[in-house]
Amino acid sequence: MLRSAELFSVRHARHDGSDQDLLDSFRLRYELYCLEERFLPVEDYPDGYERDAYDALSEHTVVREKSSGRMAGCARLIQYSSELGFPTAHHFPELYGKLSGVPLGETYEASRLCISQAFRHRMAPKDGLYGIESYLEEDNAYRAKVQAERRANPIVLILMIRAMYRLTLSLGGRFWIASMEPGLIRYLDKCGWECTRLADHPVDFYGNVIPCLFDLEKAIIRLSEKRPDIHEFFVTATMDEA
Repeated sequence: MLRSAELFSVRHARHDGSDQDLLDSFRLRYELYCLEERFLPVEDYPDGYERDAYDALSEHTVVREKSSGRMAGCARLIQYSSELGFPTAHHFPELYGKLSGVPLGETYEASRLCISQAFRHRMAPKDGLYGIESYLEEDNAYRAKVQAERRANPIVLILMIRAMYRLTLSLGGRFWIASMEPGLIRYLDKCGWECTRLADHPVDFYGNVIPCLFDLEKAIIRLSEKRPDIHEFFVTATMDEA
């Protein structure tokens, strides 16, 4: 298991209206999307929970710190529906044309990937929304300092991607759509979790992001080649999953 992974619990939260993990994920989304980044207007969410019509069509993942119970991160996988489509298509109309030959029934949109501020600033102020900038640092002296830090990997991010990968396979899926910041794409590429960029230029979708397509069958192979330690963690069941 990757170092520090045992400090966190990962759970699949169901959208049944009473799941506390799900409510806490809506709160974290509100804190990031409304209060921190101002992507969404605060006044539209007077109860302090950010949610939308896609939540009922989604599989939700939450990560908590075991010792404190604090919410560390959350994400959702959105199933395609003819009524709502995928969120990215509302900001990138060319999306479905770019997905020619990709079965929508095997495709999910990875969305609302949020990491609590308390768990992403390992090397503040270097690390941004996903806590990965310091892992992209090219300066050797800075890299040595990073290597000495407690967290050798952006563990909350890795835990969420692992959980979504295993959940997607269990649902019979193979592909992800994700609109991501360039820095996050760079980090995932560096690990081998590579994607196909669907747009030549960033689109405005809660910041400047690039719509991407992941073929999970190919991504897991490349991950094994570039980061065998992470690959082993992805494909090996934990005690809770066995």
